[in-house]
Amino acid sequence: MPNSQRLLFTNRGHGVGSLDFQQFMRLFLNDPYKKVVSVKSDIIVY
Repeated sequence: MPNSQRLLFTNRGHGVGSLDFQQFMRLFLNDPYKKVVSVKSDIIVY
């Protein structure tokens, strides 16, 4: 993959496997050069 992006789920112990994480993965795989943006305040993309 040409780019990596990190996600910080602030209100839960683990985000992998959640519906939110699946949506981020889909966005990233559809356009790996575009920065993923979170609309939720408890999920920080950096």
